[in-house]
Amino acid sequence: MKLERLPEHVTKIVVTVLGLLFALYCGRLTGEGQQGVIIMMLGGMFLAAICLLFREAVWIFIPIFWAFPGQLPALPLPFTVRQLVVITVFAMFLILTALKVVRRRPKLTHLDLLLFLNVAYLSTVLLRNPVGSLATNSERIGGRPYLDVFVAFLAYAVLSRVSLRPVQMRLLPFWMLLGSGTQAIIGAVTYFLPATVNMIGPYYTGISGSASQAEEMGLKAWRHEYVLGFSQPLSAFLCAWFRPLTLLNPFFIVRFSLLVALVAGTLITGFRSALFGLAFYFLLSSYIRRGATDVLRLVAIGIPLLAILIAMQGTLINLPASVQRSLSFLPGNWDAATVQDATGSVEWRVLMWKEMLLTDRYIDSKLLGDGFGFSRMEFQIQQSFKGFGEGLQDYYLVTGGVHSGPISAIRYVGYVGLALYMALIIAMARQAYRLIVTTKTTQVLAPVMFLCLPIIYDPIGYTLIFGALDQSYPQAIFHLGLLKFLTNAVEDFNSETVSLTGSSSSSRDLALQDGAGASRKRISVAGSTRLQGAG
Repeated sequence: MKLERLPEHVTKIVVTVLGLLFALYCGRLTGEGQQGVIIMMLGGMFLAAICLLFREAVWIFIPIFWAFPGQLPALPLPFTVRQLVVITVFAMFLILTALKVVRRRPKLTHLDLLLFLNVAYLSTVLLRNPVGSLATNSERIGGRPYLDVFVAFLAYAVLSRVSLRPVQMRLLPFWMLLGSGTQAIIGAVTYFLPATVNMIGPYYTGISGSASQAEEMGLKAWRHEYVLGFSQPLSAFLCAWFRPLTLLNPFFIVRFSLLVALVAGTLITGFRSALFGLAFYFLLSSYIRRGATDVLRLVAIGIPLLAILIAMQGTLINLPASVQRSLSFLPGNWDAATVQDATGSVEWRVLMWKEMLLTDRYIDSKLLGDGFGFSRMEFQIQQSFKGFGEGLQDYYLVTGGVHSGPISAIRYVGYVGLALYMALIIAMARQAYRLIVTTKTTQVLAPVMFLCLPIIYDPIGYTLIFGALDQSYPQAIFHLGLLKFLTNAVEDFNSETVSLTGSSSSSRDLALQDGAGASRKRISVAGSTRLQGAG
């Protein structure tokens, strides 16, 4: 053995010994039935390798895995997949910031100040209404939304420090669609193949109940919620990448086929709110691209097509019950049970809203809010609830899930918190619209619109369609992180474009002062610089 190769052999020996020791330790844990610890260690090693490979680009996993709300039961950790990824990326960013790899300092704007004000007020709500767990014998339990908000804030802290080049920005929506599509496929598989529930459940909890379970609760014909996780991002994607009117043209086979799949998926969900969101995306995208003219054209084509479909229902075709439920707010020959279910849903919500706002049974402080969580007595009421039907309204009243964004906010953070939260999401929607307009003639319009359309729709959907503060609060903070990231990327893109244009002009001026040969050489260099910047 040559002495100069001694360090190489020492490294091999050390790695081999460590590998054998780790294998023996894993064998011992397996014998003790602690497979979860093994999975956690292997997962930690895998995450460490990924972090070292991607370095500061590791943040990309936050928007990709944000679509995964389930937990990994094999891990002895109370976090969802989404939270595990955010916490890991945040820890990596702390290290990279300390090592000066990440140097960007986020700029504070009025949006950041509104967020800090919201989080500060939420902290006062928590202090007034402490919440713990059953294990600690706390008077109030169920404070998981506070953890969700905290993790979302970590995601915002990371996203506000990053940026992307135009080519990378255009790829991000595809990665996000991959994540949401995977989650939707898992939900569809477990819904239609009940046997897979027991196969997937021990490894991942973010699955839909099976069709047999839905049928037992009377929901088989009405709802297919698992589709929403993919139909909503897909609608934003199509409206961002294509002029909405061209989607209706069957000669564009690919985009027209995607539109048909999107509309069918949206209708089959059974949620009228999904249909409203799709219409909003189409109308707003049309207005941004071509103004009111395209909006009128879209309405002139869309309404007759919808009228033909409704006219065919009950005569030439019989739409699935879930599709009928989505369209039941329109006049048509609908199934009586479907209409009754949809109408009863509205009346049922109104009764809950009146009970929450006009009585003192479920909210102690309407001005300041009661905070997330519930008392032990309310927890017992939840445990006594066995399924859909009688008692469902009491269940939602106790938990605060009254299917109204503003009323849920009054339940959790009061009128004061509602005002602060509405100010935040409205300001975010305004900034998102401005960002789209700013990039209207650039190559980054599509990814910017893809990420900004849901932000613009959020105040409308949360207030008028459906909302729940415990779910919307973390989502809004995540959206603000995306908005900060987009602003960084657009500013970098604009500054780079200006810089390249300026340098090209300077090179051209210098070239004209030299001889003919040198002039041609420098002009060529300036031109190549401009081309690289455009790419």
